[in-house]
Amino acid sequence: MNTLAASALILGGHIGSLQASTIGTGFVFHPDGYIMTSNNNLIVERKSANGTKNRTTCKNIGVKLGEKVGMAEVVARDNVNRLAVIKVNPKDFRRTNRYRSVPIVHLPRRSRAGWVNFNDIGTYRVSSNSNIVGKQKERERDEGALHYLSFSNRSSNPGDNIVLLGYPLISTVSSTLKIHSGIVSSTVGWHNNSSQIQIDAATNSGSAGGPVMDIFGNVVAIHLATFDKHRIGERIRTARGFGFSVKSSIATQFLDVSNIDYPRRRPQSSMSMAELYERARKSVALIYCSD
Repeated sequence: MNTLAASALILGGHIGSLQASTIGTGFVFHPDGYIMTSNNNLIVERKSANGTKNRTTCKNIGVKLGEKVGMAEVVARDNVNRLAVIKVNPKDFRRTNRYRSVPIVHLPRRSRAGWVNFNDIGTYRVSSNSNIVGKQKERERDEGALHYLSFSNRSSNPGDNIVLLGYPLISTVSSTLKIHSGIVSSTVGWHNNSSQIQIDAATNSGSAGGPVMDIFGNVVAIHLATFDKHRIGERIRTARGFGFSVKSSIATQFLDVSNIDYPRRRPQSSMSMAELYERARKSVALIYCSD
């Protein structure tokens, strides 16, 4: 996670004077505004005058999704697996309405079912109950829904191709969403932790909470930690390509216990890297918090 002097560096000043203490990634998994992220992204770590580290929970949690920005609240935490669910108001992230508002048209009850043309408004299906809702009105509702990612209903295997999406090093490199490809290196994580997988996709500070997706566009894990050669010890100081992510099955168990609904999706057709990026682009969020 990065420390920034002000959120204006990443948000173009939309939040005003809110100070961003930690930066991470999350993703929408339900259209009602539920976002999965790493609990680490919601913790602020400060050093006291005597050098000890104090960890406190964020007081303000901000979310940047596409070009829209809003505030979030914590719904649930899993302190063991370091996962968290936050929620935003979907209305804060609705895309600009590009369609004209079309009123509901009421026809006489003796009207026959069929197709009716309303000149410049368009052609619509008429039902026997005489109520018509313009197609443009329907498009307005679609534009207001949040895009979301689905959890995979299958387990990962060593060698499976994956991609990791997130916002690493935004103050150093760029503030854009980044995609990194790799494979599942192992189906167990640090110290044989069976709730994690190990991946070799490039991970950096700020990637925590990002979705690890399979080639079908489903979330198979939530990224948790990047291997830090300076903290592990001298014996494996030269090791490379370590990243650990919490399995989606663990995440969905957490959601079940928390009584939070979520969609699951069966593998369908495989996607290219560009297609995977496009699928995730509208669902992966930048998470920042302040104390």
